[in-house]
Amino acid sequence: MAPAIAPMKPSNITDNSFVKVLAESSTLNSVPSQFSFANDSRASHSDSIPIVDFSHLVSGTPDQRAKVLRDLDKACREWGFFVLVNHGIPESLLKAIIEASLEYFELPEEDKRRYEAKSASDPIKSGSGSVINTANHRVHLWRDFVKSYVHPQFHCPEKPHKLRDVLAEFSEKLDPWRENYSRTSEKTLDWKKATWMKF
Repeated sequence: MAPAIAPMKPSNITDNSFVKVLAESSTLNSVPSQFSFANDSRASHSDSIPIVDFSHLVSGTPDQRAKVLRDLDKACREWGFFVLVNHGIPESLLKAIIEASLEYFELPEEDKRRYEAKSASDPIKSGSGSVINTANHRVHLWRDFVKSYVHPQFHCPEKPHKLRDVLAEFSEKLDPWRENYSRTSEKTLDWKKATWMKF
């Protein structure tokens, strides 16, 4: 049996370095082993990311709305995410969010560290790919992230300024979605509105 390969890490990289810093390091020759999931059998090539059609939730028949909610429930339970189509958010706004987010990741590392996650309840979080899973093991994901709560109170990093504007506009566009989802969920799943609106 071959000996275990120690993770390759340039000397200026720490466990909490942003992945961008790691990827741009001149001394990095390959993806470090702690980010490699070569034997991960959870995903299959035949699997497809769930797609949810928002138009059926707001203007479909009662049966279509019930199916959308069942599909949402299944997607959240089995995948943890889904692709939302026919949501009415302009493509130009989605592109503006991506551009502003990319500007955020180009900021100096010290600017991003201001929002380093210290608690699950922090309204703005930024960090790299290291997370603790349900088995209390550290898992390394090849990603950098920024997360901002926009409801019920709006939160956003101070820089870049463009991010605040596009995120505020995006949040406003989500309000009808939240309201429609809440109303339909109440009728179909017998949820209480007060419970949903907390989210």
